[in-house]
Amino acid sequence: MFSQYLHILLVEDDPTDAERFLRAFAGQATSCQITVVRNGTQALARLRGDAGQRQLPHPCLIFAELNLPDMHGLEFIQALRSDERLRRLIVFVLTDVRGDEAKQAAYEQQVAGYLLKGELDLHGSRLVKLVDCYQRFVEFPPL
Repeated sequence: MFSQYLHILLVEDDPTDAERFLRAFAGQATSCQITVVRNGTQALARLRGDAGQRQLPHPCLIFAELNLPDMHGLEFIQALRSDERLRRLIVFVLTDVRGDEAKQAAYEQQVAGYLLKGELDLHGSRLVKLVDCYQRFVEFPPL
């Protein structure tokens, strides 16, 4: 199913949602490694290799919740987009936040997609198929 190595960074503060995300990939023949962090500050540290954190390998696909402690998800995405080394990373919003205002703000930060947790079926194949499609067909930007 998966054709090239891919690292996934999940930025999610809800342990139940994080576990559901991980379970979606469990048992799949993947070449993905998944790192879970609880907020935007931790995510930036992992992506940059700051504060003694080991920098995440690339290519890296990010799934970020909007309602995060410490740094709102949109603030995290804005920080990515303002960082010369990180601004080209592919980011999906994965959230329960509905509404055009949040969606518009996310797309203004060049997210690849705005995904609603309840409609994605984190237990099953839709999320895995989305990642598989990216691994197989999308050329990731050089960093």
